[in-house]
Amino acid sequence: MVEGGSSDDFERIKLLFYTDRPLFDALLEKLTQALITYFKLQIETGADAIQIFDSWGGIIAGPDYEVASLQWIKRIVAALPDDFPVILYAKGTAPHLTDQAFSGVRVVSIDWTSDLSSVRRNLPSNVAVQGNLDPVLIQTTPEIVAREAGRLLESMRGLPGHIFNLGHGITPRAKLACMESLVDTVTN
Repeated sequence: MVEGGSSDDFERIKLLFYTDRPLFDALLEKLTQALITYFKLQIETGADAIQIFDSWGGIIAGPDYEVASLQWIKRIVAALPDDFPVILYAKGTAPHLTDQAFSGVRVVSIDWTSDLSSVRRNLPSNVAVQGNLDPVLIQTTPEIVAREAGRLLESMRGLPGHIFNLGHGITPRAKLACMESLVDTVTN
């Protein structure tokens, strides 16, 4: 919308944030209201959960994360029905996981750069964690996938509130045999 296409550094929106805060806030206000309307329609038509993807949270300067991103997520969550399951995924935001856990979401999705069992132990028990197998593993071999998924599952044994998932999306070079191995490992 602001970048003109996909972006790795979100330079234009960051410049807008720093140079024209009223315009930035007006844009985020419109996006927030549009997402609230969209999510409510999704809920009315039977969605079981909503996942919010914070695409740029991990590249925002630490002290600015709340005002540039998390405050808008909190407003979305607060506008949805009480206790409706909302999952938040924000790649690269490990320093903000506690703040995310107290944002009203029910699940914090963790990228592969964090030790999931440590994160689980440090977040409130009423917030589940989702993740966090490195998606590049789905390009290796079925044996490596089974070993690493098993290691992740074992690290979470006995800890409540875990949804197994990749630590980010599936890559285009994912191998079907590796996906089969992953499903077999997780479901057995």
